[in-house]
Amino acid sequence: MKHLIAKLACAAIFLACAAIFLVPGIQSALESTSRAAERNQSGTPQPVTLASCHILHLHPAILASDRPGVLTSVKFEEGDVVRKDETIGQLHDDVVKANLAIAKLQAENNIEVRYAIEAAKVAEKLLDAALKANSNYNVTAVPETEVDRLRLDHERAKLQIEKAKKDMDVFQLQLDKEKAELETYRVKAPFSGIVTNRYKSAGEAVQQGEPLVELVNTDYVKVQGFVNLDDLARIKAGSPVKVQLDLSNDLLEADLQSLGIEQDQPPIKQLLTKGDVPEDKLRNFDGILVFVDLSVTGTDGKIRVWAKVKNEDNVLRAGLRARMTIYAQVPKSDTTTAGTAP
Repeated sequence: MKHLIAKLACAAIFLACAAIFLVPGIQSALESTSRAAERNQSGTPQPVTLASCHILHLHPAILASDRPGVLTSVKFEEGDVVRKDETIGQLHDDVVKANLAIAKLQAENNIEVRYAIEAAKVAEKLLDAALKANSNYNVTAVPETEVDRLRLDHERAKLQIEKAKKDMDVFQLQLDKEKAELETYRVKAPFSGIVTNRYKSAGEAVQQGEPLVELVNTDYVKVQGFVNLDDLARIKAGSPVKVQLDLSNDLLEADLQSLGIEQDQPPIKQLLTKGDVPEDKLRNFDGILVFVDLSVTGTDGKIRVWAKVKNEDNVLRAGLRARMTIYAQVPKSDTTTAGTAP
């Protein structure tokens, strides 16, 4: 009986050891099999679909004054379309314009240069005459000290030309400085977009850095979602994406109402219908995955990602929700076949 118990104990220990060494291999084989099952016939992984992604403005900009002053004009209202480099706000700039006019006159004034050139010609003639006089006679017609003085006058005249030209260069730099300073009295649009908020009006005083308007470009939007850690190996920045408005729940209608968008306005009317909508009837918007976060968000083991998406017909509005499909990439490390232990 004791021998039987000892044999059973040895068998149990053997099985336990075998489980320790074999289970990881089995688990890896199952994972490899699962990954292989996810691949389609072409050998690429299935795309990753994220529901309830948030649509955000890609690069909203709050434009501010570069200097303190009093506004003479704010040219655009909320909802107006602004082109790149258009002037949105203007400060009182009478003083700087006067300084600019003075700097322009100084930069264009070349009288000192012309005078220095003529003076150098005269000094050169006087020096040549003195040297010629001394060379034509056996006696010194012009004392050596006088020749030295004439030679110094000639050198000084040539240096005066250089100084006059340098002064003109300085005046040109001063002109450029005044032009640059004048530009700080204007607030220009850094890109084309739509004014979504206006904070100041003509006649109001502003401080440096104080907001004037908010400008948003709606040609592209930012679609942000969260991907499971298990799917991270199948995507990367640069992966193509397709985005659809999320019609799978009742949230879209509330979202539209909160944004003040009427459901019967085109092209929203073409996209929003009550009840279930077949996926093949939804409009797709193409984009590129731009960012994959380096950190896990919260305790649910998900990674934040966002894509830059072309907003055709301005359908994708910030605040709405969407479904984003990321077309997966074949991970370099995923080369094992099903049933092969690591």
